[in-house]
Amino acid sequence: MFRKEVRIINNIDIEKELESPEYKAEYKKHLHINNSLIRCLFFSSMNCSRSKEMKNKLFFLSVIDDILQSSVAIKMLATEGIRNTCRREMRYLIELSIKACYVTQKFSDKTVEKQIDEYKKQLKTSNITMVKDIDFYFFNEKNAKSFLQEIKRMYGYTCNYVHASPNQMLERLSLVANGRTIGKEGLKELKELNTEISKVYSYILVFLFHSLPTWCVGDYLVERDGKTVDWYFAKSKYIAEIDQHFDYKHERQSIIDEVRDMRNKSIEF
Repeated sequence: MFRKEVRIINNIDIEKELESPEYKAEYKKHLHINNSLIRCLFFSSMNCSRSKEMKNKLFFLSVIDDILQSSVAIKMLATEGIRNTCRREMRYLIELSIKACYVTQKFSDKTVEKQIDEYKKQLKTSNITMVKDIDFYFFNEKNAKSFLQEIKRMYGYTCNYVHASPNQMLERLSLVANGRTIGKEGLKELKELNTEISKVYSYILVFLFHSLPTWCVGDYLVERDGKTVDWYFAKSKYIAEIDQHFDYKHERQSIIDEVRDMRNKSIEF
């Protein structure tokens, strides 16, 4: 609805920019990012829910619907150029994924009711200190430390958008001064949002993969011929390291140099 209005400010035809090949390509990338996350979530849920016993053990599976709803919401909001609400959703997703992973790792031997009780305890505080107690067994020590630093930094950044903070207000005033009213954010703003979403979704996948049986993760990341699955998050350095864990697989041995070369060349964030 907002996108249908024509507006020219500072000699920039906003509507023309939104119809440009560059903007359309960036929006197509946005859809690809979201769909890549959604497909992985669906695969994980279907693959690990066939057994009632496994479904009851893996608490993370219980929050996949919530993650899906937020990812769809982010896609709809980005269509209208509403970035700050996207960031509030991203903050929610970070907190949800951390706490769901923590409960899955620490209480998988408990009943579903007990797991829910433990999750409720974690919700009493909005901090994410329990992230340090998660076992990042797919990572080496250096990447585990780097990941913890990044997740804390991104969580702090997205927390700035939970309330109407001064920084948020100054950012909005600056955008309005340049003709970027709601629904009129252009290519630059969408690129920034895609960069943030790429990182946050890769973090969510890290927590997901550390909540699932390793065979399920391997089934998703490794093709039958041993190659790494060609998907958007192969560009993440953290997903790449998780993929590296499966270099032992028999089907990879004859093409291991090719797999490693392609994996290293794919990393972008």
